Amino acid sequence: MTVEIDKSLRDTPNPGSDAAIAIGCTCPRMDNGRGRGYMGVAGLFVYSADCPVHANREAGES
Repeated sequence: MTVEIDKSLRDTPNPGSDAAIAIGCTCPRMDNGRGRGYMGVAGLFVYSADCPVHANREAGES
């Protein structure tokens, strides 16, 4: 199975990070370790369904 990654996401700051919050991210800041990852696991994040920065983009819907 091949998984394609949306290249536009590479430049998107991690959910909950200072950089993401600055551009309007509404994903959980504390749950995401301020952008480091959920429970300290790099690359694993909690997303807010209505986040204008990350919603739907992570699911490939936009």
